[in-house]
Amino acid sequence: MFKKLYGVVFLLTLWNNPCEAQSSNGSQEAAIWGVSSCDVYLSISISNNIIHLGSPTSIHCSIKNSSTNVVAVSDTGIPIYDSDVSMIDGSGKNFDLTPADKLFRAVYMNIAVKINPKQTYVWDIPLNYGKNIEPGSFKLKVSRQFYIQDRKYNVTSNLLVVQVK
Repeated sequence: MFKKLYGVVFLLTLWNNPCEAQSSNGSQEAAIWGVSSCDVYLSISISNNIIHLGSPTSIHCSIKNSSTNVVAVSDTGIPIYDSDVSMIDGSGKNFDLTPADKLFRAVYMNIAVKINPKQTYVWDIPLNYGKNIEPGSFKLKVSRQFYIQDRKYNVTSNLLVVQVK
C-alpha cells in the first residue's frame, strides 16, 4: 500500500516538477559506462583509486539517457540516499555502503529530475568508508532507480577497481 501511494505521489511530482538535467555538450572526459537498461547508462569515477579508511571520498556519477524517452530520477537533496553504493571484495562478498535508514528515501524523495533524450545527469556522492571494511582490493559500484512514464527500472554502473588502505 505504501509503495503504491509513494509511486502515485512520485509520478505526480514527475510531471509537475520543472527540474531537468543539463545537456552534456561541453568538454567531458571519456566515461566508462555500465550495462544499459532501456538505453540508459550509469558511469562512476573517483579522483583517486586508493581510498584510506576514515577519509572522505566523493564518487562522481553520470546517468546518460540514450533512449528516445524522457527519463526521471528521484532527488532527495542528499546524494547518498538517491543511489545504492556497494563494494565487492575478491571473494564476491558485498559491502553495502548505503545508510541503513533507507526508509528516508520513501519519505523524502519528493523531487523528480527529468533527463531528456540525449542528456546526461551528473551528481557526486560523498562517502566516508566505515570500519566494517578491511583493507584490500574491491570493485566499487553504484546503482540507481529511474522511471520511464509509470514504470520503474534500475541501472548499474561500471565496476571501478579501488584499493582500500
